[in-house]
Amino acid sequence: MRFDNETPGQQNVPSIAKMAKPKKGIPLRRIAELGIVTAAITVVYLFTAPIIDNLIPYVGCVIRSIMVAVFLSGTRHYLGWELLLMTVMSSLFYFFMVPCLNSAIGIPATIMFMLVYMPLRRYLQAWLVVSIASIFAYGGMLLTLLLWNPEGFGAKFVVALSWSWILLIVVPLLAWWRQSRSKQIGCAGCNMSCESELFKE
Repeated sequence: MRFDNETPGQQNVPSIAKMAKPKKGIPLRRIAELGIVTAAITVVYLFTAPIIDNLIPYVGCVIRSIMVAVFLSGTRHYLGWELLLMTVMSSLFYFFMVPCLNSAIGIPATIMFMLVYMPLRRYLQAWLVVSIASIFAYGGMLLTLLLWNPEGFGAKFVVALSWSWILLIVVPLLAWWRQSRSKQIGCAGCNMSCESELFKE
């Protein structure tokens, strides 16, 4: 059977333009939010990081990096790349403003934490993900100490090790807090996209 407006051999095939779904760009409001949060974290680092880093050598850099990442993930539905962008960029900005070993540690510590946290948060309970990712953040600190001054790594490692006991207190507290926020911002077992309009309200 052939309609009058069809030519022989022609089929009613939807055009590619009709089949293609329009790509939804990032809303300007969302971009502004990411910029504001990144700037706010940088300011917080400027005022608090020197105190923390001096009180708790090297390990303090890991603690503040983990605290920021956990706080952001527990207060708002953010995509993985959004969390990575805000946490890493704020650490980079702080390093550019205060270039030293302590500020440098925050960069790999944050990257390592987020690279582990992002893929696991949908499959494991929040407290467990925070605990596992914190171990990798600690590894990021050790890597920075080694690359910054290989000859003095031994002495710096001993100092970091002497303060590492604080992580046994801070990490469980952060893991508990993040788990307590699971009812509001629950990622374990979630199959929805963080881009859902439900999460943007």
